[in-house]
Amino acid sequence: MLLLSAGTTFLYGAQLWTAASTGSLPLWVAATPTVCFIAFVGVYTFDRLFLVKKCGYSATRALFQVTLAVIFLTTLLPDQALNYKNARAQRLHLRPVSHLLEHKDPSVRAAACELLSWRADIQAMPKVFALTKQDKSEEVQTVCKEALSKLRSVSQSSHQIPQP
Repeated sequence: MLLLSAGTTFLYGAQLWTAASTGSLPLWVAATPTVCFIAFVGVYTFDRLFLVKKCGYSATRALFQVTLAVIFLTTLLPDQALNYKNARAQRLHLRPVSHLLEHKDPSVRAAACELLSWRADIQAMPKVFALTKQDKSEEVQTVCKEALSKLRSVSQSSHQIPQP
């Protein structure tokens, strides 16, 4: 557990938190090294207690070793908690899909139109409409026209008042 947590934290810690903040990884995956180290400290503490009680291990030495592990843990936790908080905040402020309508790759713009229609994002209709007329790629124009018709049908169905 110690090797897993320390190795992962020191080698991949920043990359894990970056991936978690962009939504590529779940937040719990980025927190796994810290949780492993907490588990290690718990198991290590019980191991030292067992050695003192059953094997005559020096209580002073065991206390010193456990204290060092707890000190390291208390220096690790605030930084990891801050990383968790920042990653969680960044995930809440990710750009909307409509931002991809301005991407330089035509296949990304076309996929964004299709995704917006599947999500029934009516607020994106003006941007999708603009792409049907102004985009340089005919493929994007075609996909956006289909997406626009889907969005219009969703928009019309949401404005209908149900009959009593």
